[in-house]
Amino acid sequence: MSRVTKPKMPSVGFSPRALVAGVGVALLATVLTSLVVGIALFVTPLPEHAVVVSSGFLGVFCIFVGSFWAVRREGRSGLLNGFLIGSIYVLACYGLASSFEMVALPTATLPLKLLIGAAAGAIGGMVGVAFSR
Repeated sequence: MSRVTKPKMPSVGFSPRALVAGVGVALLATVLTSLVVGIALFVTPLPEHAVVVSSGFLGVFCIFVGSFWAVRREGRSGLLNGFLIGSIYVLACYGLASSFEMVALPTATLPLKLLIGAAAGAIGGMVGVAFSR
């Protein structure tokens, strides 16, 4: 008589591996897109004030890419993992920027940036679960 085994249910909750990978991919994507924008500024007549506007959109895109990539590999808890990836990314960027600045960065816009980053990460995480392997 063969033994019947119950299928394992995937565990639910955040994954530290997905968080580290997602934030790492998002930061790497930020460096690469910043490099592309810098080259575009150098070789085209693009005005420098356009970079200020586009940097916010590029940051949101990088959060989306990082959370999508990490959660797609993990295959679970896309909303939670993406939310945490977006929040950690914003806090990491704020911490890095404040360590290089000689004056204090304004904290009035930080809650809004956290909300936007967390939303972009959550959307990327949900899309990543939909495309998971």
